[in-house]
Amino acid sequence: TILAIGQTDFKRMIAYSGVAHAGFLLTALVAGEAGVPAMWFYLATYAFALVGVFSLATVMTGERGGPTAIDDFSGLAQRAPVLAGAMALFMLSLGGIPFTAGFVGKVGVFAAAIDAGYLWLAIVGLVVAVAGLFFYLRVIVVMYFQAPVLVEGPGTDVSRKVDASPSIRTVVAICAAVTFVFGVVPW
Repeated sequence: TILAIGQTDFKRMIAYSGVAHAGFLLTALVAGEAGVPAMWFYLATYAFALVGVFSLATVMTGERGGPTAIDDFSGLAQRAPVLAGAMALFMLSLGGIPFTAGFVGKVGVFAAAIDAGYLWLAIVGLVVAVAGLFFYLRVIVVMYFQAPVLVEGPGTDVSRKVDASPSIRTVVAICAAVTFVFGVVPW
C-alpha cells in the first residue's frame, strides 16, 4: 500500500494494491475452513472489479499501449461520463466503500479473522484498507475534478470523447453490475 500511494503509473498502482488485496484474502484463511467462503467471495468480487479496471485502462491507453499515467484519466467524467462512473465504482469497491462488493468482501474476511481470535490482524487490515483509500480516491478526483491533459502530444484535442468498443462496454457493464449488486444484496 505504501508503494502504491506514490505511484503515478495507474497499472503499477493497481499491481501494488493487488499485494494488499492478497493479504486481505489470506486474512480469511487464519480462520481455517470457516474463512474459506469469505475468501472466495472476496476473490470473486475483487476479480470483477479488477477486470473492469483493466478493461478501462486498456481503453485509456488506446493505440499507443504501454504505461497509463493516472493523469491520463484527467477529465474523463467530461469526456466519457459512463466510463468514469464505472471506474469510480470499481475504485470505491477496491477501497472497500459501503454499497460495493469490495466492502462486503472486506467485512467478510475481517469478520472471519475476528471470529478466529485474530482481532489484531483485522485491525491491521483495516488500517491498510483505509490507507489504500488515498490512491483509489485520487483516481476519482483526477477523473472528476481535473481538466483533461494532452496525452498523445501537441495538437491533440483534449475534449475528444473516449470511446470503448462494444465488447469492452459489455465487459465493463457486467463487472459494474456485479460490483454494485453484490454490494447491495450480497446474499
